[in-house]
Amino acid sequence: MLALVALVVTASAAGCKAKEGGDCKIEAKLTCDDPKTALACHNNKWEKELCKGAKGCTQKGNDGECDHVTADNGDVCTIQDDHSCSADKKSMVRCMKYKYVTVETCLGPGGCVRDKEAACDNSTSAAGDPCTQEGDAACSTDGKSSLACKGGKMTTTVPCKGPKGCSVSGTAVRCDDALSDVGDPCMATPGKDHYGCSMDSKSLLKCDGLKFVQSDTCVGKKTCKLQNEVFGCFL
Repeated sequence: MLALVALVVTASAAGCKAKEGGDCKIEAKLTCDDPKTALACHNNKWEKELCKGAKGCTQKGNDGECDHVTADNGDVCTIQDDHSCSADKKSMVRCMKYKYVTVETCLGPGGCVRDKEAACDNSTSAAGDPCTQEGDAACSTDGKSSLACKGGKMTTTVPCKGPKGCSVSGTAVRCDDALSDVGDPCMATPGKDHYGCSMDSKSLLKCDGLKFVQSDTCVGKKTCKLQNEVFGCFL
């Protein structure tokens, strides 16, 4: 009789299989459900986790490995703080509380690339986009203003109304504010005067603190222009 009981218990254990929504005990354990999907033990329940990378889900003994070279906002994940790239390569996501969350947009020409770590080209961004590095500079998507990361959001800093607009050279963001309006925000190098011209070329402007103010009026046939690397009123 004892042998029969042992046989029944063994058969029942062998029949147990992880399934979505079912109970589990080992937190953060993974097992493969199919070649592209894992089941992850999150908060004592099995949850489906998509493995969008080329390797899919690989079972190694009792543990599964999920390839997250590619992942999208809202996807289930297990490794806290893991960073990955969205399928369209335009954003970087981070695993937070078992969900991938977009932490940065990658609208620059390099997009988002993940090898061992994710790298994001955010040299082009839109105002309001999420960002991670305070003070990180970028150009707007239309190339007409510069932005900086402030409090986790890309924020417009200076309009770039000059003919060259906003451009990126290597890691440097350059803003052409040679043409501006009185009151436009501006940024001057400490200890160095910064000038520009009004949009109608009738006034010489100076960056006074954080905004352009009128410095001189161009009378007669004189117009405001850059001449010999100096802004002024010239014929």
